Amino acid sequence: MSDSDEWESDSDDAPVVTVPRETVGTVVVPTYSKPDREAMPTTLELLNVIKTKNTLCLYRCEPANKEYPGVRIPSSFARDEAIMVSIELHNAIGTPVRTRIPNFKSKGLSSIRRENVVFVMRPKTDTIYFKKKCQDNITKMDTAFELGGGFSSHTGEITPQFTIVMAPFVKGKVVTERAVRTSKFHVFSKRQDRHTASTKKRHKKNTEILKMDTNIREATITLEALKQELVRLQYRTKISENTNSRIRQMTEGLQDGPIKIGLEYGTRTQQSNNFISV
Repeated sequence: MSDSDEWESDSDDAPVVTVPRETVGTVVVPTYSKPDREAMPTTLELLNVIKTKNTLCLYRCEPANKEYPGVRIPSSFARDEAIMVSIELHNAIGTPVRTRIPNFKSKGLSSIRRENVVFVMRPKTDTIYFKKKCQDNITKMDTAFELGGGFSSHTGEITPQFTIVMAPFVKGKVVTERAVRTSKFHVFSKRQDRHTASTKKRHKKNTEILKMDTNIREATITLEALKQELVRLQYRTKISENTNSRIRQMTEGLQDGPIKIGLEYGTRTQQSNNFISV
């Protein structure tokens, strides 16, 4: 049998292997180093936070009054398949630290939560609002913003700073080159004096405190006067003791008699059991 009698393919083309495209449920979730975040444009607008001096603060335990914290989605992301949203500990030392994205306050968002990020599927609105403070009824874990104090060990005890990052998901990839972030912000429980703007208004002191301040001031003046009087009396006492000592020495040369007895008695050394040292 000749070789031509064997089965042969009429085509020289190799079989085509189709690689399935990644989805938001399977794509590798990227992380951002601090240099990555520093290089990102800060064009992601942060909504409903408090600006004190040059610092943005979110006070989690204060009433929202229907003004919930959120972000405004850039118009450049409007036609993308999905958007990956994350909250990064911006001033973490060493390994990047990511905190859980809060549950949404906005209604009608189609999203998939993975690890600590959320993929929002082509939102119909340009704003996303988050719950400010909320706990899961079963696990009792925070499902809104986490307090910055719990992350101090990652920042070398420096006040933790956070930033929200958005990156588009296009054709099976998270396009980190187009990622944007918000300005840095803090998350506190309530307002603290060292993070609020200073005021020129004088605070009224409690009446009892004013009274105590006056008593302390008067007692201090009296004590200083008594110290000066003590120094003066100690000086006069020393002079008297020296004078008596010289008289006793001179008395030794007198003849025995009433005068000598009187001088010795008058210049005798006196001791008191009631001596008080100040």
